[in-house]
Amino acid sequence: MKNSLITNALLAVCLVAVAASAQEVRPSTEQVACPFPVTLHLSGGPSGAAAPVLSQFPAPLRPLIGGSVWNQTAADKQFGHTFRFNPMTKECCMWTSGLLTLHLKALVGGPSNSTSVNDGVNVYVGGVQVGAKTPWTSTVVRGATTTITFPLTASNLASGFVSFYVEDDTAVVSAELDLKGCCIRRP
Repeated sequence: MKNSLITNALLAVCLVAVAASAQEVRPSTEQVACPFPVTLHLSGGPSGAAAPVLSQFPAPLRPLIGGSVWNQTAADKQFGHTFRFNPMTKECCMWTSGLLTLHLKALVGGPSNSTSVNDGVNVYVGGVQVGAKTPWTSTVVRGATTTITFPLTASNLASGFVSFYVEDDTAVVSAELDLKGCCIRRP
């Protein structure tokens, strides 16, 4: 019985020691600086033809955006453009965030019926919408300008394509795509 008590006591001490040494793995909330930050600035416009990659848009939009022109002066012209960049699929680097900035101009003034007010802007990655905004309020003056932005996540940037579509009574004067990334080794 004495041996049994000693064995049980030793077993209990061992179990307590094992439990005390077991650690729960928790994700760190501490921000760690990127060892090799990278950035990329892409721009489009203010003149000439846009460059949409049709496969990056939903099928119904594809026939509408061929012949897109920056800073269009005529109403009833759809607009599409695709920014292309290295998706940084190497093991040591990735894009972590992005910001798409669009500079727009109203081509048809007035209230919401058949004017620039009813136009929408959509952002697509791989044909899937990842953002949408309406740039104008309840009424707009012809020639009015505005700037809208769309934040992009790392998953939005993994393909190397970011596309946007603007409805027919709003001109796209220019656009920029600013990317931030991180490399764990010197690129």
